[in-house]
Amino acid sequence: MAKVVKRGKYYYIKYKDVDGKWKRKAVGRNATKAEAEYLAKEYSAKELNYHHSAPVRIISTTVEKTLVTFRDEELKRSPVGIEKQESSINREKAALNNVIKFVKKQNIVQMKHFTRSTVADYMDSRAEMARRTRREELRVLKRFFKWAKKKHLVSENPLEDLRAPKPEKKPLRYYTNDELDAIISKAKAPYDRIFEFLYLTGLRTGELANLEWRDYNWENRVLTIRVVSADKKARTPGNKTKRVETIPINDDAHTILEQRKASGDSNRFIFLNAEGNRLDNENMYRNLKRILTKLEIADACVHTFRHTFASHLVIKGVSIISCGI
Repeated sequence: MAKVVKRGKYYYIKYKDVDGKWKRKAVGRNATKAEAEYLAKEYSAKELNYHHSAPVRIISTTVEKTLVTFRDEELKRSPVGIEKQESSINREKAALNNVIKFVKKQNIVQMKHFTRSTVADYMDSRAEMARRTRREELRVLKRFFKWAKKKHLVSENPLEDLRAPKPEKKPLRYYTNDELDAIISKAKAPYDRIFEFLYLTGLRTGELANLEWRDYNWENRVLTIRVVSADKKARTPGNKTKRVETIPINDDAHTILEQRKASGDSNRFIFLNAEGNRLDNENMYRNLKRILTKLEIADACVHTFRHTFASHLVIKGVSIISCGI
């Protein structure tokens, strides 16, 4: 059984570890006797062994404070260390804000009591939300506990083996030939060629925005998709797959590249926005949304060009699995 002892100005917890050997754990420079007694009563030898630094911070760092720290300091970086897009950060912050409200309402103060059962109760309270939203929130919580374990704020990650709800299966939306023709005819330069190139290649918007002339092999007509870190200022994501890819370019796409090269607009980036600056997602989405509204085309966006590319391959009997789509 653990007990509290005092040596000089500081309190220690004296306890037997899992092998039955007596150990002494410093509670912390500013810890009170009450805090030391709480730790001695509430924490097992395994937990005290795990928290190798002053365990009093387990008391001083509440669930709310820990969630806020994670939200404000960790969310801006992706698990691989690159800065994320502002929209992604804001979406994940909103998810954590909902969790913070929940733990405050349930009066869950200490990290020790923020358990898998608590998360299950929270997810039940979000049952009316879209499945995609709940998957996002659970993903953020799993990352939070992984971070908390790394910081020695919890001894185990209670969500390590918890799976997110399966995503809703919706019919794949792709443009019809008539819709494609109408969109491209309504689009003004340079977006007419941009939208057409997205359809002809199946590129993601971030991949297209990052394309440079050095990425195209004119002789073999092969385009290299490099791994590019996210540009937070330009709101341009990198290559989602995190690996270098190469794709063949057909005659129509090659003609667009020839036109872009002949224009001499840029010696670096292949595609630019209407002002002659680097292209980003907002440029493409804003211009396409205006066209879709005029044409009364619903349930579609820029990414639908990629779906259309894949659907047309399937129609022609090409395996999209072998293409990596």
